[in-house]
Amino acid sequence: MDISIFMGSFKKNLLVLFNGNLLFLGIQGSYGRGEAKETSNIDPVIILQQCGKDEIPYIDTLPEKDILCGFVSSIDELRAWESAGGAPLMQNQYIMILQFFEECL
Repeated sequence: MDISIFMGSFKKNLLVLFNGNLLFLGIQGSYGRGEAKETSNIDPVIILQQCGKDEIPYIDTLPEKDILCGFVSSIDELRAWESAGGAPLMQNQYIMILQFFEECL
């Protein structure tokens, strides 16, 4: 799978789904490290302005849902992490920044 093409399409779907609520999209796991095989799942990192019980069910409506196994969070949840806790999340990722500001963290 060409991950760049996939992520471009996935980004478009997320922008429609979450509109202005989407802050950040990245990828971790085997695709993020460049070690993916054809059978690898895709591990996106999705950071929303607000993420709660109303937002999570929408992930199941995405056409890509069967190959996704990632991380969804709100920016407030990330702010509550200890500073060292976010480091593994940001390592070895192919990052697609939609709008992500340093002051958010």
